[in-house]
Amino acid sequence: MTKHGLPAPVEAVEETIQSSRAFLQGLFPEEIDDDSYKLIANEAMKQIVVDIAPPIVLAPDFEPWFKDAVASGEIRLERWYSYKQFLTVDKGFAPKVLDALDQASSEVVDLLGDPNLDGAWKRRGLVIGDVQSGKTATYIGIVNKAADAGYKLVVLLTGATESLRQQTQYRVDEGFLGKDSSVVKHDKIIGVGKHPTQTKFLRGQGMTTHAKDFVTASFTGQAVTIDPNADHPYVFVVKKNLKPLENIIAWLQGQFSGGKFDIPMLVVDDESDYASVNTNYRTTGDKSPTAINSRIRELLDLTTRSSYMAFTATPFANVFIDHESYDDALKDDLFPHHYIFALSSPTNYVGSKNYFGTSDEKLVSNLVDITDAHEDFPPRHKSHLSVSFLPESLNQAIHAFVVASAIRLARGDKGARSMLVNVSRFKHVQSQVYDLVSLEYARVKNAIEIHAQPPTTGPDTHEVLKQLAATFETRFADSQTSWPVVRDKLLAAVIDTTVELVNSSRDKRSDDKVRNMIAVGGDVLSRGLTVEGLTVSYFYRVVGAADTLLQMARWFGYRPGYEDLVRVWISPDVADQFRFVSDVSEELRVQIGEMRELGKTPEDFGLMVRKHPETLAITAKKGVSESRSMVISLSGRRIETIRIPANADVVAGNQRAVRDFLIAVDADTSGSDWNERPNGLDYMGKVGISKDRIADLLKAFTYDRGNLILANSLHKLIRDQRSPAFQDWTVGIVSGTGDKLKLAPGVVLPRMPKRAVRYSTDGTNATFRVSGSSARLAGSTDLAKTYDHKGGDLVEPGVYRELPHPTLLIYPLEPNWEVKPPEPATDADRAAAVEEEATARTAWEEAAGDSKALMALKIAIPGEPGSKSGDVVYLLNGPAIEEFRQDFEVSADDREDLDE
Repeated sequence: MTKHGLPAPVEAVEETIQSSRAFLQGLFPEEIDDDSYKLIANEAMKQIVVDIAPPIVLAPDFEPWFKDAVASGEIRLERWYSYKQFLTVDKGFAPKVLDALDQASSEVVDLLGDPNLDGAWKRRGLVIGDVQSGKTATYIGIVNKAADAGYKLVVLLTGATESLRQQTQYRVDEGFLGKDSSVVKHDKIIGVGKHPTQTKFLRGQGMTTHAKDFVTASFTGQAVTIDPNADHPYVFVVKKNLKPLENIIAWLQGQFSGGKFDIPMLVVDDESDYASVNTNYRTTGDKSPTAINSRIRELLDLTTRSSYMAFTATPFANVFIDHESYDDALKDDLFPHHYIFALSSPTNYVGSKNYFGTSDEKLVSNLVDITDAHEDFPPRHKSHLSVSFLPESLNQAIHAFVVASAIRLARGDKGARSMLVNVSRFKHVQSQVYDLVSLEYARVKNAIEIHAQPPTTGPDTHEVLKQLAATFETRFADSQTSWPVVRDKLLAAVIDTTVELVNSSRDKRSDDKVRNMIAVGGDVLSRGLTVEGLTVSYFYRVVGAADTLLQMARWFGYRPGYEDLVRVWISPDVADQFRFVSDVSEELRVQIGEMRELGKTPEDFGLMVRKHPETLAITAKKGVSESRSMVISLSGRRIETIRIPANADVVAGNQRAVRDFLIAVDADTSGSDWNERPNGLDYMGKVGISKDRIADLLKAFTYDRGNLILANSLHKLIRDQRSPAFQDWTVGIVSGTGDKLKLAPGVVLPRMPKRAVRYSTDGTNATFRVSGSSARLAGSTDLAKTYDHKGGDLVEPGVYRELPHPTLLIYPLEPNWEVKPPEPATDADRAAAVEEEATARTAWEEAAGDSKALMALKIAIPGEPGSKSGDVVYLLNGPAIEEFRQDFEVSADDREDLDE
């Protein structure tokens, strides 16, 4: 790895950039100083090394339309092309990132639905991004293409604060409308307006401005009307407050007094987990909509052609919406019935894993523990808290920000520089902290102005300079910069930096144009507001919900050229919460991918989210409309793959997964022999295998769509077990009466079981299913093969009490293509069944080649059914509840129900 934390080959890129300096210096001898060249080098690195993975899309049975319409010339992407030019020239987007945005935005517009499609239709979907990953740039790209495609009404719902709405309005002015709405006449050309295409056209009619949310009276006075035949869209940027939403609804109703209109409307709900979700069901049991939820649904119901796109980095509340909720007046709720689209972040995105690692592999290099703030900012303090002093750790964080800013300037970085201080949700407390931070920063700034005028020479004699020098040595000694160089940049680092209070109060509001600042605030600062150039964060908060915690992590995002300087002061307990939330978020994305592979729709999406073992909720209780906490118990349970996908690639992939697993097991056990046929039974096995090996196999394995627990998170349930009884496993391979089978080097099964398996199909999903009267994979005495028993019950379920270790049994099966036409059947039915099975068998065997052995698994956990040793608590959404209840929920007789 290089000093930038990038893959080793980038070192060659750095060397090439450095070797080019002499050549460039010859061309421009008076124009390229050290700072300029460092800036050039940083920009070159940003463009070269960035990559991005494809998104994960859950939208089966969807008929694409957008690509063909563009290719045929039916849609001209005029707005998109100027936006793309704007991102390239003005924003410096890396080519690969821009290509990925182009591809992802086209896919999402496809999912929005064709605005030119006749008749009544509606689309509801969810797009998931990462916190501070560029979601706004993405959805503005989507809006540009949607407008090119023919959407005439575009409503962007922002957060609940005016500052956040204004921030979004400016981004829309810049990235879509091309004019600055903060200027009185709206005639100042900005952003995309500076990159016109060959065809002149009106980009859009802005219905809101930087200064004003939507106010009905202002447009009534201007006699603005909606022209259904206009070639431009009407764009609203609106807070998620009742009055602006009611204003839009009333105004549109006045525009179309004849009832519903048929103009295609796109509603983009940014931070859709906030305020949009109907929370009445969860808090009161009343399914009538909450106010904001009701107004959004009413807005969508004004037209016969609507598309709702929820956009968030924390989708937990969205996927817990009651997917069957319906209101006679407002129709369906906002559940993403039609698609879930999970964006991937570029490789230069710095997220939770980069800062905190995972629960299993912690990272601490960018973190500083807060251990001295408890008395100054007690957890769950009230609004009347008096703050007289700052904890020393906060003073140190301020010093670190000054030093890091100077290092950035020494590197030639002329970007925005900022620090975040978030220690309270209360404005009165924030105001006191603002005053104290201002005093400390003024002390540092005054000392630098007097004692650190460049060029500085000699030792540091002033107390502040000594403190800053100590901070440099402690925090930034590996920054590839010397202290004298940094010291000469201190004055430039502080001279244009101010302390700003950022909250919902109207006094001491942060100027939107301020680039370099220490921002003191709370929830307003941390919910959706972008803090440019964030380098140092001081975060000391008690947060009750995972989604709220993630949204407060304003230090996530892009830190080009200074990611090694970013520091986060945080308590160790909250850092552990971030690791947990990072794991849960990754599990959610994995589940979306697995549901896609299994052909699930969002309505089928049986979501299970692991709950924090202590106090952290997944989402605020009022944000979970349909969910239930369930104890998922493994103890004494029989878990088998009784249905096996017939797809040849899946069969081959599962063979590889088993082969890799057996090779790893052999390596772990130093190549010891497999214990064959103990007790004279057809079995070979090993003991003492790590639970992590078992989890690795279960994660790599592909399951039939009906095996929800296996497909989703069984591997996590096992890996996360801390009980000593779950650490070491027995692994067995069950033999039979068929042909010899080589499973892995040194692992040869004497006889492959000729276990009866029949081919079945349900629609497009072909499977092999274990046959027999019990439809069981394992025989009732198979588990007895795994240990030396001394009497006792050798059949299931009694054998679970005797098992010394949790056990994994592997069954390599030979498919049996027995034909079973429906009964009663005529000769014609039987003949048709024979022909169908023969055709399917031939096609499958040709595709499978040598990969004909079907791999099946059985998991057995010792203990009495209902015992607590294998319990994990999960939060389940509606589709998952019924699927889990019958097999994995602890009985009400055994455990008090955890429904919350």
